[in-house]
Amino acid sequence: FLMIRRPPRSTLFPYTTLFRSDLSIPLDPDQFIPELVRYLDIEAKFVEYGEDIGYSNSTGELRFVMFSFDTTFRPPASSSRTNNVIDEWEDFIDALNDDATEQGLIGINNGFESGRDAWLWPSTSDALISGAISGLVLVFVLAFVVLNVASGNVMISVIAVLTIAGIVATVMGVGIRAIMDWDLGTAESITIVILIGFSMDYTLHLSDAYMESPHSNREDRTRDAMTHLGISVTAGAFTTLISGLFLWATILIFFQKFAFNVTATVFTSFIFSIFF
Repeated sequence: FLMIRRPPRSTLFPYTTLFRSDLSIPLDPDQFIPELVRYLDIEAKFVEYGEDIGYSNSTGELRFVMFSFDTTFRPPASSSRTNNVIDEWEDFIDALNDDATEQGLIGINNGFESGRDAWLWPSTSDALISGAISGLVLVFVLAFVVLNVASGNVMISVIAVLTIAGIVATVMGVGIRAIMDWDLGTAESITIVILIGFSMDYTLHLSDAYMESPHSNREDRTRDAMTHLGISVTAGAFTTLISGLFLWATILIFFQKFAFNVTATVFTSFIFSIFF
């Protein structure tokens, strides 16, 4: 007993064609399989329902019957919006199996439901999100270590990592969740990788310029960093922002989300790196 997401049919087995007019419903159990075989011998019916009726010619057994129902599940969507729908279907099937067991209907008490490939997508989305979050944690740890080695200054490394964390939190929390009202789904988990790269770029350049300055006080070091790399950072942010704007005209949803992530990240990264 397999339930999948499909548009509903008017009837699964039209009585006028499934059974002879001289037979009454319900059928005698001994008559059911022969009548089912006769029905499947009709080529048009076999083409239409052959996949839904699991009859074995070699053993003469009815292995399964598949019923199709429509559902509110509309893939692709984030797992947070689809897991509840899948859970409802699973609870429904469990209740049917329990009822069949209580009535002693052994053989039809082991039903299960599936949406085929669409049913697997939420699990795929969860795996991608988990990988993205693990990647975020790993990147921050590695960035802190590399900054310490490159700059030799723990305070600069801490400030730079905090700046990057602020950029990522602002884009994901304020931009993606609050402004765009997007759940953390497949497209978002993929673009997070790009987000991390853009978030680090300007901050690390300015941090390096600050440490390479020959001056001894913070104000002169900051002025030196802004003089030597501030213009380059501004130009880089401007050109990247312009290139991201072209993606807003695309049709595919992924590229539209990518466009927002690029422009929001570049803008936020520039503001954080220059002022924070």
